[in-house]
Amino acid sequence: MFASPYRLVTSIRPNVTPGILVAASGASIVFTATPFLVTAVVEDFGVSLAAASSISTAQLAGFVVASWLGGRRLRPTRRLILGSVAFLVITNGLSAVAPSFTALLVLRALSGISLGLITWIAWAEAAGSSGRMRDVAVVGPLTGAVAAPFLGWAATSGGTELVYGLLAVIAAAPLFLPSEPSSELVSERGPRRKAVPAARAVLVAMLLITAGGSAVFVYAAAIALEDTTLGSTAISLAFSANAVVSIPVARWRGTRRIAGVGYIAAGMCALLVGLAPSAALWFLGLTLWGACFWYATPATHQILAERSRYPQERVGDAQALMAAGRVLGPVIAGLAISAGSTTTLALVGMGLMVTSGVIVIAIEQLVPPIEPAE
Repeated sequence: MFASPYRLVTSIRPNVTPGILVAASGASIVFTATPFLVTAVVEDFGVSLAAASSISTAQLAGFVVASWLGGRRLRPTRRLILGSVAFLVITNGLSAVAPSFTALLVLRALSGISLGLITWIAWAEAAGSSGRMRDVAVVGPLTGAVAAPFLGWAATSGGTELVYGLLAVIAAAPLFLPSEPSSELVSERGPRRKAVPAARAVLVAMLLITAGGSAVFVYAAAIALEDTTLGSTAISLAFSANAVVSIPVARWRGTRRIAGVGYIAAGMCALLVGLAPSAALWFLGLTLWGACFWYATPATHQILAERSRYPQERVGDAQALMAAGRVLGPVIAGLAISAGSTTTLALVGMGLMVTSGVIVIAIEQLVPPIEPAE
């Protein structure tokens, strides 16, 4: 498990510097661990389930701030990469011995800063290259599929202390690997420039896809337990299947035409998950959701890069808005359920995701690529 980020990188023969990919893998593992940690936090700190889930919100808050500011104020350099990794190691290690729940929340918000910077650098490295884009895109589903079973066991066996301790060790791997960013990323940064209208539209679409998707996804397990005959084991297998089927799609070398169709299809999958008409259809919807999302997301990043005067600056915007969507999703879900039921939630989530897909299709088909500024 400790060597898995490096093995994942070498197995896909990356175009991106290994240290950057491994750092992105370590960041992805932190997010994979968070759902398993919520129950452990309840048991270890004696807080409510709602309070425990705020560790994810705190983490994402730091992520949003770092992603947003990274694209505006910072230049991707080896020193920044290694500093972010070292800070993640420290915050994960301190989280393992946090004396109180308040201290844990502060540490998770601080870790989110490292996670945001690492993720921004990885996607900035990928911008403008389909090969590098595939490398970065595959990190999330690949690490999720490999790490999820182990993290579930660790949370049950050793609680927050064991999981965060392991995350600290795993996060340290990039410190021993080459992590020099591409030369075009380290040029001097001048004043930040505004996004052109087409780029702004794509950024809105990226906010909507994560807001609508996370609104349904966070309640997916609860819906299955309530409305289907699936047990917890079958439900966990569905989440694993979601990650597994995403891997070849994220890594696919073919042309991703009409990328927004993937988001529309993901919206249909979210509808199946939210309505849960049967156990089989719920399982199918959750499984295919990952493939649809990862068909569209690398291509949407490429569309954003090709329709931006300053693609590297838009990378931070994209990551920040997608993280903000993940923060908004549970809020939208709570409002939708309060206003109606899980059916309302399914329809709202699907509507946001389909709207995102339509925007991406419109920009891809109607707005030609533009030359980046010198």
